[in-house]
Amino acid sequence: MKRIVVTFALLLAACATPPREVATTSPVQAAPPPAVEPDVPPTSREPATIARAAPPAVALPPTAAVPVEPSTPTTQSFREFVATNDERLLEVFAGMHRTELARVMRHGAGRWPNPYRHGSLHDRAGKDYEVFYYLTRDPEGKPVQDRHLTPVIVKDNMVVALGAYRLKKLKRGESLSLPKSRTPKRAS
Repeated sequence: MKRIVVTFALLLAACATPPREVATTSPVQAAPPPAVEPDVPPTSREPATIARAAPPAVALPPTAAVPVEPSTPTTQSFREFVATNDERLLEVFAGMHRTELARVMRHGAGRWPNPYRHGSLHDRAGKDYEVFYYLTRDPEGKPVQDRHLTPVIVKDNMVVALGAYRLKKLKRGESLSLPKSRTPKRAS
């Protein structure tokens, strides 16, 4: 029974596959130019202005892809934009300067703004924070909500925190401080 099933599957695959021409020349040896029939009258030959295409020297497999350069610059789809934001946000860290944040998260001229939203907050101590919201989750055709955005919190031109949890702490009134700079210890 298994033999019949396998034979039937091979038969169906053979019927669905178009016939291929097998290259008769080896990859190293070049194919000879096509022979011209000497007994054909000159009036029935093709005009001299039409050039015949020579067969390729090496036959390419049918799955070989030839790269094609696009003639116009491609625009980034919305999902690609969101995925790029998510990837680039991995490079952002606490202690990064604001200009470096803008450089890392920049996008070319596109249809979607980056950051998606910008805001400011004040804590109980009176310190001002800027919050940049980057779109990192696809809303799948629905309106963009806070859960689709990743906040980056900046204070005194330095990134102090990333993520919704830190933003929630700041909104509750807890203070966020600048990350402490690490100085390497000298080896004695």
